[in-house]
Amino acid sequence: MTLRAGKDKYPVNINSMEQLESAIETLTSQLDPSEYTMDSDELYMASMDNLRYSRMPSLRIYPKDEESVATVLRTANEYKIPLTTRGAGSATTGTTTPEKGGWVLDLSKWNNLHVDAVARMAFVQPGVTLGQLDEAAAGHGLTYPPDPGSKAYSTIGGTIATNAGGMRGAKYGVTRDYVISLEGFLPTGEFVRWGGNLRKFSAGFNLRDLWIGSEGSLGVITGAVLKLLPKPPAQATCLAVFDTAHSALSCSQEILSQGNTPSAMEFLDAQTVACTFDFWKRKSPELLEHLPDCLTKWIQPRGKQSTVESNVPSVLIIEVDGRPREVEEQLLAVLSCVNQFTDDVATAIDEETVELLWKLRRSCSQAMFQLGPRKLNEDVVV
Repeated sequence: MTLRAGKDKYPVNINSMEQLESAIETLTSQLDPSEYTMDSDELYMASMDNLRYSRMPSLRIYPKDEESVATVLRTANEYKIPLTTRGAGSATTGTTTPEKGGWVLDLSKWNNLHVDAVARMAFVQPGVTLGQLDEAAAGHGLTYPPDPGSKAYSTIGGTIATNAGGMRGAKYGVTRDYVISLEGFLPTGEFVRWGGNLRKFSAGFNLRDLWIGSEGSLGVITGAVLKLLPKPPAQATCLAVFDTAHSALSCSQEILSQGNTPSAMEFLDAQTVACTFDFWKRKSPELLEHLPDCLTKWIQPRGKQSTVESNVPSVLIIEVDGRPREVEEQLLAVLSCVNQFTDDVATAIDEETVELLWKLRRSCSQAMFQLGPRKLNEDVVV
Protein backbone atom coordinates (compact mmCIF):
# COMPACT_ATOMS: atom_id res chain seq x y z
CA MET A 1 0.00 0.00 0.00
CA THR A 2 1.54 3.29 -1.08
CA LEU A 3 0.97 6.69 0.46
CA ARG A 4 -0.68 9.09 -1.96
CA ALA A 5 -0.12 12.60 -0.73
CA GLY A 6 1.41 15.82 -1.92
CA LYS A 7 4.44 17.39 -0.27
CA ASP A 8 2.28 20.11 1.29
CA LYS A 9 0.33 17.55 3.32
CA TYR A 10 3.36 16.08 5.03
CA PRO A 11 6.21 18.61 5.19
CA VAL A 12 8.44 16.01 6.86
CA ASN A 13 12.12 16.14 7.65
CA ILE A 14 12.73 13.31 5.23
CA ASN A 15 14.83 13.42 2.08
CA SER A 16 11.86 12.92 -0.21
CA MET A 17 8.24 11.82 -0.41
CA GLU A 18 9.47 8.87 -2.46
CA GLN A 19 11.55 7.80 0.52
CA LEU A 20 8.49 7.97 2.80
CA GLU A 21 6.34 6.05 0.35
CA SER A 22 9.01 3.39 -0.02
CA ALA A 23 9.31 3.07 3.77
CA ILE A 24 5.55 2.66 4.20
CA GLU A 25 5.38 0.09 1.43
CA THR A 26 8.26 -1.88 2.96
CA LEU A 27 6.74 -1.83 6.44
CA THR A 28 3.14 -2.62 5.52
CA SER A 29 4.28 -5.59 3.44
CA GLN A 30 5.61 -7.12 6.69
CA LEU A 31 2.65 -6.31 8.95
CA ASP A 32 -0.89 -7.59 9.14
CA PRO A 33 -3.41 -5.03 7.77
CA SER A 34 -4.94 -4.78 11.26
CA GLU A 35 -1.64 -3.47 12.60
CA TYR A 36 -1.63 -0.12 10.82
CA THR A 37 -3.92 2.59 9.52
CA MET A 38 -3.79 5.69 7.35
CA ASP A 39 -7.36 6.69 8.12
CA SER A 40 -7.40 10.48 8.42
CA ASP A 41 -9.51 10.51 11.61
CA GLU A 42 -7.23 8.05 13.41
CA LEU A 43 -4.15 9.89 12.23
CA TYR A 44 -5.59 13.15 13.52
CA MET A 45 -6.31 11.61 16.94
CA ALA A 46 -2.66 10.52 17.07
CA SER A 47 -1.36 13.88 15.87
CA MET A 48 -1.36 15.52 19.31
CA ASP A 49 -1.29 14.96 23.03
CA ASN A 50 -3.06 17.10 25.63
CA LEU A 51 -0.96 20.09 24.59
CA ARG A 52 -3.37 20.05 21.58
CA TYR A 53 -0.79 21.08 19.01
CA SER A 54 -1.40 18.89 15.96
CA ARG A 55 1.25 17.49 13.62
CA MET A 56 -0.15 14.88 11.25
CA PRO A 57 1.70 11.55 11.01
CA SER A 58 1.60 9.47 7.86
CA LEU A 59 1.03 6.13 9.61
CA ARG A 60 -0.42 4.90 12.90
CA ILE A 61 0.81 1.45 13.92
CA TYR A 62 -0.81 -0.98 16.38
CA PRO A 63 1.80 -3.75 16.78
CA LYS A 64 0.35 -7.09 17.79
CA ASP A 65 3.55 -8.52 19.31
CA GLU A 66 7.20 -7.83 19.97
CA GLU A 67 8.29 -9.04 16.55
CA SER A 68 6.10 -6.36 15.00
CA VAL A 69 7.69 -3.72 17.25
CA ALA A 70 11.14 -4.85 16.14
CA THR A 71 10.07 -4.73 12.48
CA VAL A 72 8.72 -1.19 12.84
CA LEU A 73 11.89 0.04 14.52
CA ARG A 74 14.21 -1.62 12.00
CA THR A 75 12.28 -0.14 9.09
CA ALA A 76 12.03 3.33 10.60
CA ASN A 77 15.75 3.27 11.35
CA GLU A 78 16.63 2.09 7.84
CA TYR A 79 14.61 4.82 6.14
CA LYS A 80 15.27 7.49 8.81
CA ILE A 81 11.56 7.95 9.54
CA PRO A 82 10.75 9.84 12.78
CA LEU A 83 8.94 7.45 15.13
CA THR A 84 6.88 8.49 18.18
CA THR A 85 5.66 6.01 20.79
CA ARG A 86 2.17 6.66 22.13
CA GLY A 87 0.06 5.37 24.99
CA ALA A 88 -2.93 7.37 26.17
CA GLY A 89 -1.57 10.63 24.75
CA SER A 90 -2.32 12.35 28.05
CA ALA A 91 0.95 14.29 28.24
CA THR A 92 0.58 18.06 28.35
CA THR A 93 4.01 18.99 27.00
CA GLY A 94 3.99 17.69 23.43
CA THR A 95 6.08 14.62 24.22
CA THR A 96 3.77 12.33 22.23
CA THR A 97 3.23 14.78 19.37
CA PRO A 98 4.75 13.17 16.26
CA GLU A 99 6.88 14.73 13.57
CA LYS A 100 4.84 15.74 10.53
CA GLY A 101 4.72 12.74 8.24
CA GLY A 102 6.39 10.50 10.80
CA TRP A 103 5.01 7.31 12.27
CA VAL A 104 3.15 6.72 15.54
CA LEU A 105 3.74 3.45 17.39
CA ASP A 106 0.56 3.04 19.44
CA LEU A 107 0.94 0.71 22.44
CA SER A 108 -2.29 1.68 24.19
CA LYS A 109 -3.73 -1.81 23.62
CA TRP A 110 -0.78 -3.51 25.32
CA ASN A 111 -2.48 -3.85 28.69
CA ASN A 112 -1.63 -7.27 30.14
CA LEU A 113 -1.20 -7.14 33.91
CA HIS A 114 -0.23 -9.66 36.57
CA VAL A 115 0.24 -9.06 40.30
CA ASP A 116 2.55 -11.29 42.36
CA ALA A 117 1.21 -10.63 45.86
CA VAL A 118 3.96 -12.62 47.58
CA ALA A 119 6.84 -10.83 45.86
CA ARG A 120 4.85 -7.57 45.89
CA MET A 121 5.54 -7.01 42.23
CA ALA A 122 3.40 -6.19 39.21
CA PHE A 123 4.27 -7.42 35.72
CA VAL A 124 2.77 -4.94 33.28
CA GLN A 125 2.71 -3.93 29.65
CA PRO A 126 3.02 -0.21 28.80
CA GLY A 127 -0.65 0.35 27.97
CA VAL A 128 -1.86 -0.50 31.49
CA THR A 129 -3.21 2.61 33.21
CA LEU A 130 -2.22 3.59 36.72
CA GLY A 131 -5.85 3.21 37.76
CA GLN A 132 -5.98 -0.38 36.47
CA LEU A 133 -2.73 -1.23 38.22
CA ASP A 134 -3.74 0.28 41.55
CA GLU A 135 -7.14 -1.44 41.42
CA ALA A 136 -5.52 -4.81 40.72
CA ALA A 137 -2.99 -4.25 43.52
CA ALA A 138 -5.74 -3.25 45.96
CA GLY A 139 -7.30 -6.68 45.48
CA HIS A 140 -4.20 -8.08 47.21
CA GLY A 141 -3.98 -5.44 49.92
CA LEU A 142 -1.26 -3.60 47.98
CA THR A 143 -0.91 -0.24 46.28
CA TYR A 144 1.11 1.51 43.57
CA PRO A 145 1.76 4.99 45.03
CA PRO A 146 2.75 7.22 42.05
CA ASP A 147 -0.26 9.33 41.09
CA PRO A 148 0.37 12.21 38.65
CA GLY A 149 -3.25 13.33 38.90
CA SER A 150 -4.33 11.49 35.76
CA LYS A 151 -4.28 7.89 37.02
CA ALA A 152 -7.57 7.01 35.33
CA TYR A 153 -6.01 7.29 31.87
CA SER A 154 -2.23 7.84 32.08
CA THR A 155 -0.32 4.69 31.15
CA ILE A 156 2.59 2.91 32.77
CA GLY A 157 4.72 3.32 29.65
CA GLY A 158 4.21 7.07 29.62
CA THR A 159 4.84 7.54 33.33
CA ILE A 160 8.07 5.54 33.11
CA ALA A 161 9.17 7.48 30.03
CA THR A 162 8.63 10.78 31.89
CA ASN A 163 9.51 9.57 35.41
CA ALA A 164 6.17 10.95 36.60
CA GLY A 165 5.83 11.85 40.26
CA GLY A 166 2.48 13.19 41.29
CA MET A 167 0.52 13.98 44.38
CA ARG A 168 2.18 11.46 46.69
CA GLY A 169 5.76 12.14 45.64
CA ALA A 170 6.87 13.88 48.84
CA LYS A 171 6.31 10.76 50.94
CA TYR A 172 6.49 7.91 48.46
CA GLY A 173 8.81 9.16 45.74
CA VAL A 174 8.45 9.08 41.96
CA THR A 175 8.11 6.40 39.30
CA ARG A 176 11.85 5.61 39.26
CA ASP A 177 11.57 4.42 42.87
CA TYR A 178 9.16 1.66 41.81
CA VAL A 179 10.68 0.28 38.61
CA ILE A 180 12.43 -3.02 39.28
CA SER A 181 13.18 -3.96 35.68
CA LEU A 182 12.38 -2.95 32.12
CA GLU A 183 12.33 -4.60 28.74
CA GLY A 184 11.95 -3.16 25.31
CA PHE A 185 13.72 -2.39 22.05
CA LEU A 186 16.53 -0.14 20.94
CA PRO A 187 15.84 2.24 18.03
CA THR A 188 17.59 -0.24 15.74
CA GLY A 189 15.18 -3.03 16.70
CA GLU A 190 17.26 -5.12 19.12
CA PHE A 191 15.49 -6.51 22.19
CA VAL A 192 16.93 -5.50 25.58
CA ARG A 193 16.16 -6.17 29.24
CA TRP A 194 17.41 -3.88 32.00
CA GLY A 195 17.49 -5.34 35.53
CA GLY A 196 15.92 -8.54 36.80
CA ASN A 197 12.78 -9.60 38.63
CA LEU A 198 14.59 -9.34 41.95
CA ARG A 199 14.59 -6.89 44.83
CA LYS A 200 18.38 -6.87 44.71
CA PHE A 201 20.02 -6.79 41.30
CA SER A 202 23.42 -5.13 41.00
CA ALA A 203 24.99 -6.88 38.02
CA GLY A 204 26.13 -4.72 35.13
CA PHE A 205 25.52 -1.06 34.37
CA ASN A 206 22.31 0.51 35.63
CA LEU A 207 20.86 1.34 32.21
CA ARG A 208 17.36 0.83 33.60
CA ASP A 209 17.45 4.19 35.38
CA LEU A 210 18.85 5.83 32.27
CA TRP A 211 15.75 4.79 30.33
CA ILE A 212 13.39 6.06 33.03
CA GLY A 213 12.62 9.67 32.17
CA SER A 214 14.31 9.49 28.75
CA GLU A 215 10.94 10.21 27.05
CA GLY A 216 11.41 7.57 24.36
CA SER A 217 14.73 8.90 23.10
CA LEU A 218 16.66 5.72 24.02
CA GLY A 219 14.17 3.04 23.04
CA VAL A 220 10.65 1.66 23.29
CA ILE A 221 9.40 0.19 26.59
CA THR A 222 7.30 -2.95 26.06
CA GLY A 223 7.21 -4.33 29.60
CA ALA A 224 8.07 -3.49 33.20
CA VAL A 225 8.21 -5.08 36.63
CA LEU A 226 7.05 -2.64 39.30
CA LYS A 227 7.33 -2.61 43.07
CA LEU A 228 4.12 -2.55 45.11
CA LEU A 229 3.68 -1.51 48.73
CA PRO A 230 1.23 -2.65 51.42
CA LYS A 231 -1.87 -0.50 51.27
CA PRO A 232 -2.03 1.77 54.34
CA PRO A 233 -4.84 0.54 56.61
CA ALA A 234 -6.03 4.06 57.43
CA GLN A 235 -5.94 7.55 55.99
CA ALA A 236 -7.47 10.95 56.68
CA THR A 237 -7.95 14.03 54.53
CA CYS A 238 -7.90 17.66 55.57
CA LEU A 239 -9.25 20.47 53.40
CA ALA A 240 -7.93 23.92 54.27
CA VAL A 241 -9.18 27.09 52.56
CA PHE A 242 -7.16 30.32 52.60
CA ASP A 243 -7.85 33.93 51.65
CA THR A 244 -4.51 34.22 49.85
CA ALA A 245 -1.96 32.02 48.14
CA HIS A 246 0.69 33.39 50.49
CA SER A 247 -1.17 32.04 53.52
CA ALA A 248 -1.62 28.63 51.92
CA LEU A 249 2.04 28.32 50.96
CA SER A 250 3.18 29.57 54.36
CA CYS A 251 0.99 26.92 55.95
CA SER A 252 2.47 24.17 53.80
CA GLN A 253 5.96 25.30 54.76
CA GLU A 254 5.03 25.25 58.43
CA ILE A 255 3.64 21.71 58.14
CA LEU A 256 6.86 20.41 56.60
CA SER A 257 9.16 22.39 58.89
CA GLN A 258 7.50 20.75 61.90
CA GLY A 259 8.67 17.36 60.62
CA ASN A 260 5.31 16.19 59.23
CA THR A 261 5.28 14.18 56.00
CA PRO A 262 1.76 14.01 54.55
CA SER A 263 1.16 11.33 51.93
CA ALA A 264 -0.22 14.13 49.75
CA MET A 265 -0.37 17.90 50.02
CA GLU A 266 -1.82 19.67 47.00
CA PHE A 267 -1.85 23.45 46.57
CA LEU A 268 -4.52 24.98 44.31
CA ASP A 269 -4.18 28.68 43.55
CA ALA A 270 -7.20 30.97 43.17
CA GLN A 271 -7.21 30.91 39.36
CA THR A 272 -7.12 27.11 39.32
CA VAL A 273 -9.94 26.91 41.86
CA ALA A 274 -12.04 29.39 39.84
CA CYS A 275 -11.55 27.46 36.58
CA THR A 276 -12.34 24.17 38.27
CA PHE A 277 -15.51 25.53 39.90
CA ASP A 278 -16.71 26.87 36.54
CA PHE A 279 -15.87 23.58 34.82
CA TRP A 280 -17.87 21.54 37.32
CA LYS A 281 -20.79 23.98 37.24
CA ARG A 282 -21.09 23.14 33.55
CA LYS A 283 -20.28 19.45 33.76
CA SER A 284 -21.92 18.21 36.98
CA PRO A 285 -23.22 21.09 39.13
CA GLU A 286 -24.93 18.73 41.56
CA LEU A 287 -21.56 17.38 42.72
CA LEU A 288 -20.51 20.79 44.02
CA GLU A 289 -23.32 20.63 46.58
CA HIS A 290 -21.53 17.77 48.35
CA LEU A 291 -18.29 19.63 49.00
CA PRO A 292 -17.45 20.67 52.58
CA ASP A 293 -19.05 23.95 53.70
CA CYS A 294 -15.70 25.70 54.05
CA LEU A 295 -15.33 25.44 50.27
CA THR A 296 -18.90 25.63 48.98
CA LYS A 297 -19.41 29.06 50.54
CA TRP A 298 -16.93 30.39 47.98
CA ILE A 299 -18.90 29.03 45.02
CA GLN A 300 -20.81 32.08 43.95
CA PRO A 301 -21.33 34.14 40.77
CA ARG A 302 -18.54 36.62 40.16
CA GLY A 303 -19.29 40.20 39.19
CA LYS A 304 -18.06 41.59 35.90
CA GLN A 305 -15.64 43.95 37.58
CA SER A 306 -14.32 41.48 40.14
CA THR A 307 -11.08 39.57 39.86
CA VAL A 308 -10.65 35.86 40.23
CA GLU A 309 -8.44 36.26 43.30
CA SER A 310 -10.95 38.46 45.12
CA ASN A 311 -13.77 35.94 44.82
CA VAL A 312 -12.22 32.52 45.31
CA PRO A 313 -9.67 31.12 47.75
CA SER A 314 -6.47 29.16 47.55
CA VAL A 315 -6.72 25.61 48.81
CA LEU A 316 -4.61 22.89 50.39
CA ILE A 317 -5.76 19.27 50.21
CA ILE A 318 -3.73 17.33 52.76
CA GLU A 319 -3.76 13.57 53.19
CA VAL A 320 -2.08 11.47 55.87
CA ASP A 321 -1.94 7.68 55.96
CA GLY A 322 -0.59 4.78 57.97
CA ARG A 323 -1.84 2.77 60.94
CA PRO A 324 -4.94 4.20 62.68
CA ARG A 325 -3.10 5.58 65.73
CA GLU A 326 -0.39 7.02 63.52
CA VAL A 327 -2.97 8.70 61.28
CA GLU A 328 -4.70 10.24 64.28
CA GLU A 329 -1.43 11.71 65.55
CA GLN A 330 -0.42 13.00 62.11
CA LEU A 331 -3.78 14.68 61.56
CA LEU A 332 -3.60 16.48 64.90
CA ALA A 333 -0.10 17.70 64.08
CA VAL A 334 -1.22 18.97 60.67
CA LEU A 335 -4.24 20.75 62.16
CA SER A 336 -2.08 22.52 64.74
CA CYS A 337 -0.22 24.09 61.82
CA VAL A 338 -3.27 24.79 59.65
CA ASN A 339 -5.15 26.54 62.47
CA GLN A 340 -2.40 29.14 62.65
CA PHE A 341 -3.40 30.38 59.20
CA THR A 342 -7.12 29.72 58.69
CA ASP A 343 -10.35 28.70 60.43
CA ASP A 344 -11.85 27.34 57.19
CA VAL A 345 -10.95 23.70 57.70
CA ALA A 346 -12.74 20.40 57.18
CA THR A 347 -11.49 17.07 58.55
CA ALA A 348 -14.57 14.95 59.20
CA ILE A 349 -14.82 14.04 55.53
CA ASP A 350 -16.50 10.82 54.44
CA GLU A 351 -14.92 8.56 51.82
CA GLU A 352 -17.25 9.70 49.03
CA THR A 353 -16.45 13.38 49.63
CA VAL A 354 -12.73 12.64 49.77
CA GLU A 355 -12.95 10.99 46.37
CA LEU A 356 -14.87 14.01 45.08
CA LEU A 357 -12.12 16.34 46.32
CA TRP A 358 -9.48 14.34 44.47
CA LYS A 359 -11.72 14.17 41.42
CA LEU A 360 -11.89 17.96 41.42
CA ARG A 361 -8.11 18.11 41.78
CA ARG A 362 -7.60 15.71 38.88
CA SER A 363 -9.87 17.81 36.65
CA CYS A 364 -7.84 21.01 37.14
CA SER A 365 -5.78 20.45 34.01
CA GLN A 366 -8.83 19.85 31.85
CA ALA A 367 -10.63 22.82 33.41
CA MET A 368 -7.79 25.16 32.44
CA PHE A 369 -8.72 24.80 28.78
CA GLN A 370 -11.57 27.22 29.50
CA LEU A 371 -8.91 29.93 29.35
CA GLY A 372 -7.66 28.97 25.88
CA PRO A 373 -7.37 26.13 23.37
CA ARG A 374 -3.77 25.24 24.36
CA LYS A 375 -1.69 25.45 27.50
CA LEU A 376 1.88 24.89 28.62
CA ASN A 377 2.15 23.19 32.00
CA GLU A 378 4.72 24.01 34.65
CA ASP A 379 5.02 22.35 38.02
CA VAL A 380 4.32 24.65 40.96
CA VAL A 381 7.46 23.43 42.73
CA VAL A 382 9.55 25.05 40.00
